[in-house]
Amino acid sequence: MATAGVNRLTRGRDQNRIAMSHFDNVIDIRRPVEFTIDGRTYQSRSRRRPAADLLRLAGLDPASHELGELRVHRPRPVRFADSDIVVIHKGTRFVSLPDQPRASMPDQLWASAPDQPDVM
Repeated sequence: MATAGVNRLTRGRDQNRIAMSHFDNVIDIRRPVEFTIDGRTYQSRSRRRPAADLLRLAGLDPASHELGELRVHRPRPVRFADSDIVVIHKGTRFVSLPDQPRASMPDQLWASAPDQPDVM
């Protein structure tokens, strides 16, 4: 079978073209991403923001609150320090937590969770 001047490896396609399959997850990074803080919906074009910025966006004082992320299989929220950079995905659910030591939090909030550090 003659290929008549077509490179057999590229079959006439541009070699600099990126091949993508349905497994590739392509995100337009300029589009705003929607997420919630305490059940209220917000949008951000930046997908990485300090936790303190997200608290301010929700109208909360970072000095008196911490940001927590609710995850599917975790009984309690993952806590972020004010200076932590938080990755925001579509539909991420955040909650504000009073900035108190763990021992003074209500017992029912921590009763079902073992005392282990939160890991991402």
